[in-house]
Amino acid sequence: MHTCLVTGGYGGLGSNICIELAERGLQAVAHGISSEPPTNIKTASEDVRDKIVRRTCDLRDSEGLRQIIEEENVDGVIHSGALMPTQSKDI
Repeated sequence: MHTCLVTGGYGGLGSNICIELAERGLQAVAHGISSEPPTNIKTASEDVRDKIVRRTCDLRDSEGLRQIIEEENVDGVIHSGALMPTQSKDI
């Protein structure tokens, strides 16, 4: 089975992408910073939910992302994540 990492997988667009991938028989890794999955994933059929793995990690954490990619044997990435502004004056 092919596995796709979806950054922003807890958001509106990303969660819909995860559901679509799962419905097509792919394993989706929903990546996000929230600990709660979105309602549409929670209410999806059991067959779809079984094909969606939830992983939490900050998108700016390259080591954390590398670990997810290796542990989940990711074949591809769909980037729908966003970076939030920080309080830093350096950015």
